[in-house]
Amino acid sequence: MTVRITKPAFNLREKLTELDYIKLPKNKMPVGTVLQTKYVSTSDQNTYTNQHVEILSLKVDKNKMANAVFVGGNIEYAHSNANGRFELQVSVDDASSYSKIHAITGEDDNPAGNFATNNKPFFFLHDPLAVDDNPATLYYRILFYHHTQNGGTLYVNRSISNSNADFFPGSCSLWAMEIER
Repeated sequence: MTVRITKPAFNLREKLTELDYIKLPKNKMPVGTVLQTKYVSTSDQNTYTNQHVEILSLKVDKNKMANAVFVGGNIEYAHSNANGRFELQVSVDDASSYSKIHAITGEDDNPAGNFATNNKPFFFLHDPLAVDDNPATLYYRILFYHHTQNGGTLYVNRSISNSNADFFPGSCSLWAMEIER
């Protein structure tokens, strides 16, 4: 008895051509891949007294709502009894309201003195799966929250006694990386 087996034609070259990407599409990226990076910085020297201040802000349009966002940056500052804290905040409603997601640093007395600055780097993995509201567009900002507003002053990208940019060429930055899930 003879048994005949037939199978559909398989063209190896054609299959390899289908898989040959010059640029891998976003839907084919492995988990953990950085899909995009956003960055903003300022070296402007500013002084704020008795104010809550937005230092920097950044908008991220995610490729997939479930993706995580790795956020980081640094703050260059000094203060004279500004009694406050820096926070990383996120908005899910077109930047009309923000919520704190990470406490960066808080101080009462300035440890740097009058002729120096503080530089605080920070990193935070924002996991949208941990919250109920998970929009495709997120807005991040660094906010200085002035607790008591008692006359204390915040100096951004400068020292208390010297605003010479040659001596203090620092800057504040905020960046975000979308991570594939």
